[in-house]
Amino acid sequence: MNDRLAQAKKEFQDLIAEVSDALEYELTKPYTKGDMVRRGQHLFQAIIAVPANTPPPNPGYWFDVGTVAETNAAMALEISKNSSAVEAVDGRVKATSEKLDGVYALVKSGSVGDEAGSVGDDTSSVGVWSLMSAIAERDFAQSQRSDGLEAKVGQNAASILDVAKTSATVTQALASRVTTLSTKVDANASTFTSQVNLLTAADKAQGEKLENVRVEAGKNNSNIQETNRVLATTDGKVSAMKTLKVETSKNGKKVIAGLALGADGDTAEIIAFAQRFSVVDEVGGALVTPFVVDNGQVFINTAVINTAFIQNIVLGMTLTSETKDANGLPLLEINVKAGTFTLRSAGGGGSALLNNDGLAVFDAGGVKRTMVGRLS
Repeated sequence: MNDRLAQAKKEFQDLIAEVSDALEYELTKPYTKGDMVRRGQHLFQAIIAVPANTPPPNPGYWFDVGTVAETNAAMALEISKNSSAVEAVDGRVKATSEKLDGVYALVKSGSVGDEAGSVGDDTSSVGVWSLMSAIAERDFAQSQRSDGLEAKVGQNAASILDVAKTSATVTQALASRVTTLSTKVDANASTFTSQVNLLTAADKAQGEKLENVRVEAGKNNSNIQETNRVLATTDGKVSAMKTLKVETSKNGKKVIAGLALGADGDTAEIIAFAQRFSVVDEVGGALVTPFVVDNGQVFINTAVINTAFIQNIVLGMTLTSETKDANGLPLLEINVKAGTFTLRSAGGGGSALLNNDGLAVFDAGGVKRTMVGRLS
């Protein structure tokens, strides 16, 4: 991914360097194919060997590449470079075509001035360019387009680069796109990258989309990564996966949270990675958390369980029945911390209390009528 972007950017920078080095046309000098010259503010490139006394813009020898304006303080240029070729190698015919369009402006170091609000001695530059290429053979075809925008003042820079590519052979077809946005000031930087790849062949089809956004400030950084991958094959293999990862780093300490969803035709799963996981709901205008996982513990606000198999229970609360007596008290109440067990009548009768002291029976008025166990 980075190689594709770097290659497209380098081609534009090489052309700028070539234009900057181009000298004024000399009437008595012959030129070879590919040589670049200036004539006034115009740039010309030799399309074949040029004999002496054949100045541009003779279209039989020269191609008008663009215009340039340059002083000791600044330079501005507009360029358009085309190339096409058809060749046969070992009996294979290959046709290629390429076009580069761009504009570029530069204010050189030391020329901006020292007025208040100026950028001092820093060099300022800006460029916009587009590179298109096409290749065709008997069993192969490929097209690619690269677009870039860049702005720079001193060491502060911003750029947007986009590379789109399609290709096809007798067995498969491929489409891909890579986009990156970046900004940088001193040691602080922000970057967004997106990559999409699609591949279809006789036996499979697959696709993926990768996105990443990252910011850095000194030694601290934050990062979000998202991945989507899908696959289907003619022999019955299928898969779909989505992952989301968020990460922060502060003073060397990393904190990560993630979510993964996957299906493979037989099973499906959702995996969450976090120090704290909560389900949030809105009830009566207020936010509540009916389910929370925190520090290895699960907290449930309210639960309705049809059947439960529990190997070990450690209780620290009161268990009560849903049904109440005539006084609004639960028919069954177990106070685990106090160590008491209370049974109440469903009607207007009394109740029984079992604790460490023994068994007590109360009438409907709450008067103790019977006590078995410790009596004093």
